[in-house]
Amino acid sequence: MTDFARRTLVVLDRLALCVQRMHVARTRQQGVQVMVIDQLAARSASGFVQASTRAVYACRSKTCCPSLR
Repeated sequence: MTDFARRTLVVLDRLALCVQRMHVARTRQQGVQVMVIDQLAARSASGFVQASTRAVYACRSKTCCPSLR
């Protein structure tokens, strides 16, 4: 049985988010979570604050990363 390591990459903006997600996907890395610093701030607030929808779901739009859809 192999060890499964999880890690989180925090990036500054949505372009960097898309670039890092593409790199993770192309190198077939598992257990990697990429998030924008706004998402990290929302997570650090223990769920009392939600990040803006635009920042959280920006990379899922067709204009940012069409190849990830």
